[in-house]
Amino acid sequence: MFPDLGRVESVVPLAGDGSTRRFFRIRTGQGSRVLLVGPDPQENAAYVRIARHLGARGVRVPEVLGLDPARGWVLAEDLGDRSLFGALREPGADRVGLYRPVLDLLVRMQVAGSKGFRLETGFAPRPYDARTMVEDEGLYFVREFLEGVLGLRAPAGLGTDLEALARRVPREAGRFFLHRDFQSRNIHLLPDGPAVIDFQGARPGPLAYDAAALILDPYANNPKEVREVLMAEYLHRLRKAGAGHAWQPEAWAVVGTFRLLQVLGAFGKLGWRMKKPGFREHVPAALDLLNDHLARVDGVAAVRKAVTRAREAWASRSP
Repeated sequence: MFPDLGRVESVVPLAGDGSTRRFFRIRTGQGSRVLLVGPDPQENAAYVRIARHLGARGVRVPEVLGLDPARGWVLAEDLGDRSLFGALREPGADRVGLYRPVLDLLVRMQVAGSKGFRLETGFAPRPYDARTMVEDEGLYFVREFLEGVLGLRAPAGLGTDLEALARRVPREAGRFFLHRDFQSRNIHLLPDGPAVIDFQGARPGPLAYDAAALILDPYANNPKEVREVLMAEYLHRLRKAGAGHAWQPEAWAVVGTFRLLQVLGAFGKLGWRMKKPGFREHVPAALDLLNDHLARVDGVAAVRKAVTRAREAWASRSP
């Protein structure tokens, strides 16, 4: 059902994400709403299902107000314009203080959101698994960034390294709600606490992935000491939620690596192939975070070589 909006006073396009979806803020005498226009009916339906699933479990998301499958329209609550990304850039921002309620939201989403959540609730083709890591993240980095942006060939043995690395994540790790892009631009800050958006790609997966997306976030580019505090506070919240036993340091090392490879692949695709230059400025932070994170990962010589070459090639580029 799609509600009658009455007399529309204004329709303003909003900046979208990296997908083909479009967003509009619609103002009427009844207030402000956001209209999502998406070309993929399955994605739109998944957005609605997941929003209702999370909302029913106390996870703050935009309330879905209407759906018109034929037009590809989803009408949702307007969460305003203040994101965690924007708040971190405000003068004098208390970084750790801004993150504390977001960490609460993350743990609630991961733990409470896993109850009754199945792959079919969303529209992802499979859970987060070794194939996802290698094909959708590691080789995505090679194709879109290493080759596509920098013109470099992958070092010998990189594919073997990626496959071996992916096998190191224990199978039992993948039973939690995984947003897959839980980063500062997808978190809105409201008077009653933070809310999360852009969750239609959710699937079952390990705790470590969304923790990595938030803590190893190139958009935020937090210094190491802040990242360490955030990790300690996150683990404390996991223990309070009764899920501390499920945290696996090996999964953090592996999944954090793949998350940053995926981010660089996305920056390559969006920033160059899709000609959205706003993504390009975050490449140096992503490369530095990946290089730093690899210090905790053993036996990945070809991955290290690829990252070292990428950093050198990026540094030698003309401004």
